[in-house]
Amino acid sequence: MVLPALLAAAASAAFARAAGTARAAAAVSGIVALLAGFVALNLEVQDLFNEGPGFEISTARLPLRDFLTSCAWALYAFALLLAGLRRHGSALRKASLAFLLAAVAKVFLHDLGTLTGLYRVGSLVGLALALFAVSLCYQRFVFRRAAPREAQPAGAEA
Repeated sequence: MVLPALLAAAASAAFARAAGTARAAAAVSGIVALLAGFVALNLEVQDLFNEGPGFEISTARLPLRDFLTSCAWALYAFALLLAGLRRHGSALRKASLAFLLAAVAKVFLHDLGTLTGLYRVGSLVGLALALFAVSLCYQRFVFRRAAPREAQPAGAEA
């Protein structure tokens, strides 16, 4: 399942080198590559918990599988962030933020629903600390602002 994601990424890179209308094709194939990689990641995590010889998608709530899926989503977002920082691509950094927000929403709305008592409190505290650390990283590396220039008086010479 990883092959379609790799092929879409290669097509996006090839289209990005071309001029003209190929830019739109590069953007579309890049989005397809990101989504195909995300689907492949989810299918691999699902396959880890299959018990039979064939592949079967189960909708049963398994806390360990849900936890691993959330971790995989966060690691995928982190990998996109690193790729966006390395290639100076704002689209990859914004995509990483979208996948990270999806992971946080999944943890908050789905995964914490199976916990009770102090486990839920501890998980919420851990989620809050992780979100604080992530927000500092995004503020420092993604949404960095240039240092403001000092304004000179109107009649001053430089």
